[in-house]
Amino acid sequence: MSWETLSENGVMMDFDIVMSPVLEKDVLESIYVNMDCKVFLDYRSKYKSVEQIELAKSKFISSVYYHTLFLYTISRQRGYEMIVRCGSDDNSEELDMAKYMQDLFANHYTEFLLNFDTSTLMDAFE
Repeated sequence: MSWETLSENGVMMDFDIVMSPVLEKDVLESIYVNMDCKVFLDYRSKYKSVEQIELAKSKFISSVYYHTLFLYTISRQRGYEMIVRCGSDDNSEELDMAKYMQDLFANHYTEFLLNFDTSTLMDAFE
């Protein structure tokens, strides 16, 4: 789906946005994963073959999608509310869950998911 089409439906995308969750009240209706975001394009640039690129796409989509579901579900079930501090003073702003998750994924979390090698972790446990 193009960014223009998403925009017409009230979902904003650009190169800095990794994913955009769509919430209807407290229900997660959709998760749009941005295949043109900087994080993915940087990650994909390490790979040359078609097979490697397809694997990178699958890893990106599944990591972002399932971690979004996981974090949303846990946060809602536990009743968390997100607040962000604005500036150096004590002002704060409440974030809705969609904005919080967008910000979380845009700030190194996605890079961590893509670059974390679970096989090394599993070897350490053996």
